[in-house]
Amino acid sequence: MHHLEYTADNAAANMATDQWLLESYPEPGVPRFRHYGWTEPAYTFGFAQAWGPELEALAQNHAVIRRETGGGLVDHNRDWTWTLVLPLEHPAAEAGLTCLYSGLHRALHEALVSQDAPVLLQSTAPAPLTPRAFRQCFTRAERDDVVLADGRKVAGAAQRRTRAGILAQGYVDRPTLPGIDWDRLEIDFAAILARWLHSSTEKIAMPVLRTKPYQETVQRFASTEWNHHRKRK
Repeated sequence: MHHLEYTADNAAANMATDQWLLESYPEPGVPRFRHYGWTEPAYTFGFAQAWGPELEALAQNHAVIRRETGGGLVDHNRDWTWTLVLPLEHPAAEAGLTCLYSGLHRALHEALVSQDAPVLLQSTAPAPLTPRAFRQCFTRAERDDVVLADGRKVAGAAQRRTRAGILAQGYVDRPTLPGIDWDRLEIDFAAILARWLHSSTEKIAMPVLRTKPYQETVQRFASTEWNHHRKRK
């Protein structure tokens, strides 16, 4: 598994970099993992989520970007963010998205418990949302999400399967875990993921992405057309 070096960028560039990892990585047969940061106040929201007044209000003071993956609204002003891309032929990808989601969070749970974090895996699914409900990831724990004993959500993820592979984007809510060594978490989580994927970790420098297709992808994620493409009635 390639463990790419930490970088920080604006919201549209972060989403474009994840898309590059999925579609244009020079070694597409190798799983690749990265932890990254944000250079501006930002939220992302799931591909199928409708643009509405809640997002419009946030966009007054934040970058608000639609992800390629599913899920709800994520506050990146307070999170620890990671991405994993798997080739379709990898056994973990062939097992299906539900098994992959569970495996990712079991690995994260193990990494957090190694630092004595008081976390559990959510064992039940929440009640279905109404069709018009506005989804906020931090307030709603899905099955196999990482939670505290009182039910507060600590971590979640969203996924997308394409012909190029599987993109998983995840986060940890920093304020819920004040005692965590975040640098250690990156190392431990990557090592546990690699073990689960029957691989080893290889540190890789993040390339400077200045190609025209990459810049066009950044512009797409930043565009009103992309972010407002589905409105609630």
